Parts: sequence; C-alpha cells; structure tokens
Amino acid sequence: MDRIKNIFNENYKDLCICAYYYLKDINESEDVVQDVFVKIIEQNKLNEIDNIKGYLRISVRNASIKKIQFKKKQRGYQQFISKDSLFYTDQNTEVQELEALKNKIELYKQLDKLPKNCKRIFLLCVLDGLKYKEVAEVLGVSVNTVKTQMKKAFRTLRHSLKGIYLTLVFALIKKS
Repeated sequence: MDRIKNIFNENYKDLCICAYYYLKDINESEDVVQDVFVKIIEQNKLNEIDNIKGYLRISVRNASIKKIQFKKKQRGYQQFISKDSLFYTDQNTEVQELEALKNKIELYKQLDKLPKNCKRIFLLCVLDGLKYKEVAEVLGVSVNTVKTQMKKAFRTLRHSLKGIYLTLVFALIKKS
C-alpha cells in the first residue's frame, strides 16, 4: 500500500494536468485521476505494470476521453429527445409530435440492426460529434475503417428509412 501512495503522490499533479488538457475542469480532472488509481487498486494490477508512469498517463487520457464521450452522448440524447428538435415545428400539434416520435423510434430500430462496430462508429461520429480521427484513436482502428463503416451505416439507413432519412440525418448532423 505504501508503494501505491508513493506513486500517487509522485504522479497526481502531472496526471491532473493531463486530464485537465482534455476535460477543462479541475474537479473532473481530479476525479478521473482518482478513479484510475481506485481501479488499479481494485484490480490489484500494480505488480503487473512495467511502466507505471506510462500506464497511468494512458489510463488517465482514456478515462478523460470516455468522460467527454459520455457527456456528449448525454447532451446528444437530451437534444435529440427535446422538443427543440428539428422533428417539431412551431405549430407543435399532437399529430406532428406523434409523427416525430414514430420517426425516432424507427431510427433507433434501424440503428439496432446495424453491425455492432458500425453502430458504435456511427453513434460516436454523429451523436457524439467526434471526428473520424478521434473515433479511430478511441476504438484503435484506422481512419479508413471509420470512413468505411460510416458509409455502410449511411447506406443502410438511407435504404431502410427511405421517406424519413433526410430529416433524421440532418437532425442528427445538426446536433453534432
């Protein structure tokens, strides 16, 4: 336990700075760093790690990116479901609301039919607003793989959603 305390004390400040680079919030940065250490302790991984500083830095970076993605996803879903969505017009009649709800449900059904990686890439790019390069880094794939999967997702959605496709895609892209 003394070893982990020493490692924590030696690296805490630098790791917080690393997390702050991504999160732009000191409290969230501190939380991420502490969570990384808690995870190492819970998994009892300390003795298995050869380059502890490198491991911690990468873990903090990845945890920060995950936190950003989670926040973007939450915002995306909230905006997607909110009444300010493009699915609603100024008139906001019950018929229009029902049609919008039906379109959203159909979109989610069709998204669920996409292959797992294709769906994941599509959601990260469109709903979370990440760039292809960022998605490639997060998932550990090439940018070309991301491009190919996005083309596949759009092609599949365009075919399966026919009449509502353009409205949905523009609404999703505008949210990004």
